[in-house]
Amino acid sequence: MPTNKPKAGLAWWAPLEIDGQRIGTVLMVRNITERKRAEQALRRSEERFRTIFDTVNDAIFIHDPTSGAILDVNRTMGEMYGYTREEARQIDVETLSMGEPPYAQQDALQWINKAVAGQPQLFEWRAKDKSGRLFWVEVNMRQAVIDDQNRLLVTVRDITARKQAEEALRASAAQLAWTQQLARLGSWESDLIARREYWSDETYRILGYEPRAFEPLRDSLLSHAHPDDRQRISGAFARALKREAPYDLTFRIVRPSGEERILQSQGEGIFDDNGQAVAIKGAVQDITERRRIERQLREQERQLIQADKLAALGTLVSGVAHEINNPNNLILLNTELLAKAWADLVIIVDHCQGETKDWLLAGLPYAEMRETLPTLIQDIHQGALRIQKIVTDLKDFVRPNAITPGTEFSLNETIRHAL
Repeated sequence: MPTNKPKAGLAWWAPLEIDGQRIGTVLMVRNITERKRAEQALRRSEERFRTIFDTVNDAIFIHDPTSGAILDVNRTMGEMYGYTREEARQIDVETLSMGEPPYAQQDALQWINKAVAGQPQLFEWRAKDKSGRLFWVEVNMRQAVIDDQNRLLVTVRDITARKQAEEALRASAAQLAWTQQLARLGSWESDLIARREYWSDETYRILGYEPRAFEPLRDSLLSHAHPDDRQRISGAFARALKREAPYDLTFRIVRPSGEERILQSQGEGIFDDNGQAVAIKGAVQDITERRRIERQLREQERQLIQADKLAALGTLVSGVAHEINNPNNLILLNTELLAKAWADLVIIVDHCQGETKDWLLAGLPYAEMRETLPTLIQDIHQGALRIQKIVTDLKDFVRPNAITPGTEFSLNETIRHAL
């Protein structure tokens, strides 16, 4: 029976014949409600997919898993890379990449092959937009079935800001490490809950280790303190953990080599929202060299003060020496002359006195004075010589470079020795 069934297949008319005679017409109707519902549902699903596809913040690529060709992209891809959807279908991954290993076409194909083999891939990539600007992206590759076809679904997220922040953080950390090393200043923190300590690289160096040589446990810093200082340090830490006061300490440590160093440390306790102590943190600075320099400065200051005293003494000695030497030289000269005169005079007196032997000289019998006076003259002369030596020694003593700097001496002992 011939029919005129329309292609749409919704309803059609068919002639009704008996023995070749047309007796009427039959209306044929097919119920396609379910099919229409399915089509509408599929259309709505595709619309939802396209809406999601084009409104997500990440760029999305759909690739042919065999050739790697770009089959479709979303709107964000165009905004991120500067290409239209039609332009994107005509280019390859090389065009969208830095183009130099490890961010070239061959490197991208290796990632694609791993994803096609069923291993989802997540990696960072150096991308390039239409203007040639390079930027960082995070790429997520995985297999997907789209329209009953095996496809490679690639989502790309712009992480340039994150990479810049990471780089700034690394630069800041490197600057901090350099500054700490330059100042010999380290930082540390003791986690009371995890029972571990965290040391900066410089803290390791201060304590005599290579950075990250081991993972310090709780009280590792305290264990390096000099035994005589540990109780004082523990008390300061305990007060800081009770919120009584931040700690500020100077103490000694003993390195593994046995070398002692002097550290200064400041820090405070860390507390949770309930006020419970959870950690203690601080900074440690190696002040060994500073203390050595301070001692040298004190010694130099002492030497300068001593030099000033010596300079003042030198001025005094020069004046005294001049005032003493002039009359003392007269004494030395005159005692020699007097001794010679007495020797000559004794001969004359002895010859002229005759039988008179009890006459007095300076209130003493001549016979006694004859024996005593030469000794008195000699004693005066020796005393003048001793005065001369004292003055000479004092002048030598206060002369610049006469003694080694820092040498201890006793002025009284020097004078006593001269006498």
